[in-house]
Amino acid sequence: ASRGVCGLRISSDDELAGAVCVNSNEKMLLLTSYGYGKRVDFDEFMRHGRATGGQKGYNVTDKTGEVVGVISVTEKDEIMCITSQGKSLRVPATKISEQGRTAQGVRILDINQPDMVIGIDKIGCVHVNDSKNENGAHKDRHENFGFGHMGFDLLMKIIYNELFYFIYDKNQT
Repeated sequence: ASRGVCGLRISSDDELAGAVCVNSNEKMLLLTSYGYGKRVDFDEFMRHGRATGGQKGYNVTDKTGEVVGVISVTEKDEIMCITSQGKSLRVPATKISEQGRTAQGVRILDINQPDMVIGIDKIGCVHVNDSKNENGAHKDRHENFGFGHMGFDLLMKIIYNELFYFIYDKNQT
């Protein structure tokens, strides 16, 4: 019977916080439970074979808390951080400083205990709709796409603006 191969050998007191695919145009983003984070270039890590002990990407302290999220991001990505008490923060990946793999990181989300970060992810969609009300009405009433005050042509200009290429064109960097 086949059992496969050992990909990663960790000690009983080690913890795996995340795993990401390495892409040349991306960086690893790490975020801790107390709101500290950083981006790390994948070149900071050495290649290893199977059954090795892995590599440390963050030096956890009482001040920073545990690593709660690890994602791979590009310069154009935005991330969303969410806390246990419902606080959220949307931030461009480029606003999070690039540091070495053992650095503490910078405070991304200002939170007070007992609140803590419970997750992060990249934002990959944008909600677009037409409006039943004129601009400046301070009301959020939706109209069928293209039949409201914005109109089909304006909505198409917004959707196909180059700022949104990362959503629908996976070949864009």
